Amino acid sequence: MVTANATEMRNKFGRYLERILVEPVVIEKTGRQVAVLISMEEYNRLRKLEDAYWGELALAAQKEERAGREDVERLLERAMNVDA
Repeated sequence: MVTANATEMRNKFGRYLERILVEPVVIEKTGRQVAVLISMEEYNRLRKLEDAYWGELALAAQKEERAGREDVERLLERAMNVDA
């Protein structure tokens, strides 16, 4: 993983945009890691994993009768609309 400080990131942003197609780039500010820049492809992959994870938890809760069908549907709908 590549690391860049915020000033370098600002000055060489195009270079780092190309780099994220290969690997994530960690951004540091005043010596501490504050963000990670990833490709859109990687972001979409992570979103799909997260959706699958929460879906499995909801189905498990329903099977164990900790949540009814309506509860599960409401929670999943809420989770999917977080970014809306």
